[in-house]
Amino acid sequence: MPTTNITVISVALARLYFAVLLEHLKAQLQQPEHARDITIRYGKLVERTRQAYPDAPYIEAAIATNVGTRLLVVQLICERLRLPNLACLAVNATGKPGIAYQNARDWDSDKAAVLSFDWSQVGADIANAFDIEAKEAAQRAVKPKSKAVPEDDARQALYDASRADPDAYKVDYYQREAMVKLIMKGLPIDEAYAEVSE
Repeated sequence: MPTTNITVISVALARLYFAVLLEHLKAQLQQPEHARDITIRYGKLVERTRQAYPDAPYIEAAIATNVGTRLLVVQLICERLRLPNLACLAVNATGKPGIAYQNARDWDSDKAAVLSFDWSQVGADIANAFDIEAKEAAQRAVKPKSKAVPEDDARQALYDASRADPDAYKVDYYQREAMVKLIMKGLPIDEAYAEVSE
């Protein structure tokens, strides 16, 4: 993923996913080896993240259909800090990573590297890396400050845009609800759509 495509929202959610993935891994490592399952389904990752950080900025954009984009940010941060790719633990409904990941990386090697690494030493470097990435994403996205939009107006704007171009905003229920919340925060419809459909 080119860094120019990384948004503030993606970085904010990737930071939370990293924390939940690391917590999941540490909990699994406490289990007997035969009982471990170091992978976690996208839906479960999102659910745990929402439970752990219910008031986090942009948490409404944490939905299973766009988790892959946020995991790419986790992977990028891991690469920058020369850490094993913690994002490899997140899998889709088939129990494997997405096709893009499978085409680009060796999953078994990534999992082995994650398991053999001493994660107890990971600390401030991670927070700093996410802070730097968030700052860079914010600088790329400098725009006039948007005003908050009432929920009814956000829903109406999305409805009107969908009627004007029925093929432009094809989303499921969860994506639509996330879009409404992002529009309420002042994001234009196109940007809200990009955030939930990546």
